[in-house]
Amino acid sequence: MTTSHPIRSVAQLAIRTAVRSRVYAWLLAATLCITLGLPFALRGDGTAIGHMRMVIIYPTAILFAVLLLGTLWLSAGLVSLEVSNRQLQSVAVKPVSAFHIWFGKWLGTVAIGGSLVAVATLGLLLSVNIIAQNYAESAEDHVILQEEILVGRRAIAPELPADLAERVEHLRVALVAEGRTPEPVQMDRVLQELKARHAIVGPGATASWTFQLPPHSQRSQDRQSLRYHFRCDPTERVPISGTWTLTAEGCAPVQLAVADVLDGVHHLSLPDSFRPGSSAITVSFNHETEDEAPYLFFDADMPVALMVHESGFSMNLVRGMLAMVGFLAAVAAVGLSAGTVFSFPVALFTGGALIFALTLAAGFSEEPVGHSHGPERTAGVITRIAEPVLLAIKHATANVVDNIPVASLGDGILFSWRQTGECIMLLLFLLPAVLGALSAVLLSQKELAA
Repeated sequence: MTTSHPIRSVAQLAIRTAVRSRVYAWLLAATLCITLGLPFALRGDGTAIGHMRMVIIYPTAILFAVLLLGTLWLSAGLVSLEVSNRQLQSVAVKPVSAFHIWFGKWLGTVAIGGSLVAVATLGLLLSVNIIAQNYAESAEDHVILQEEILVGRRAIAPELPADLAERVEHLRVALVAEGRTPEPVQMDRVLQELKARHAIVGPGATASWTFQLPPHSQRSQDRQSLRYHFRCDPTERVPISGTWTLTAEGCAPVQLAVADVLDGVHHLSLPDSFRPGSSAITVSFNHETEDEAPYLFFDADMPVALMVHESGFSMNLVRGMLAMVGFLAAVAAVGLSAGTVFSFPVALFTGGALIFALTLAAGFSEEPVGHSHGPERTAGVITRIAEPVLLAIKHATANVVDNIPVASLGDGILFSWRQTGECIMLLLFLLPAVLGALSAVLLSQKELAA
């Protein structure tokens, strides 16, 4: 091993070790099958949009999970197996420090993950383009795909209603006056409940949301659309009808009638004549009263969104895949750090448990709040103990979880350079630097003990 570039030498050794292992061969084969085979095996839901959404989301989600687990397996064994087999002493020779060893192995693992992500990006782009050209039943379907799915649209969320913000602040002040310091997780839960109740629209009622457009969106000549998401109680799932009204200064109001719409996610293209002259837009929905009309439960966090087209699918996918490299880098850092402390099986279990905890916190930490149609049930002991833990994990990792690119890519939502930068800064630089410094100290102690 040369002494002039110890990190590069260790990284090259880590890459050679990984490439020669069966794990890399399996990961490469899985990547090719997922991106070049799975998209053509999916049958969709009978619509061009539904089919293409499945073609993008399913392979990307499965690939994300497979690469995370594969990276964890590789990284957990690079140090722990060398320690258990007493091979680390042959690598840890002066002037190669413990940090050089850790960082070199991490860099090699990231290079392996980056190469697999590059293969996956090319494979998925090829599959999506072939399916978009050949599987669309008509020219109209092809246009719909280009406008709804194969695009990067910025989702502009409505502003928080002033009365909700005032109620949350009033509650916080009341708790402080009683000598109780409200926790961020507790206030977040209260806000979610208020937002969910505000998003309920009964028969004959009207709900309104206010949007503040960024300056570039006001000047944009790209097509805009309206995206809304609501659900109904399963016992009241019947088609609904209503009228959307958009008003803004500088242009005539626009009314868009919808009829016989089932619950789910829906898009409405706005006419080209609607180009707001100001940053404020008001969007209202009038739920027309009919016999046995159901209550509508709009999504609490994003009931309605104004979608502004800002990017093509290819660049949106590239940005999402760059973010995925950041996630793989973070998992590699966790696996290597666990491998410096524990044996390979324990390190693998510890890293996997951490990933599972983050996933569980993101997916199951909060129950939807809405119109109750049944008796209230008291939470069990396990729920009362686990829920605060999951909420704390979700609150601490909210920015990271929100930047997972799978859902954005499948819904044609813009995965911005800002999101990519956040993933790179946090997952590719900050977290590995902290874990690397701690692991270097532990690794030096292992060397001295050996």
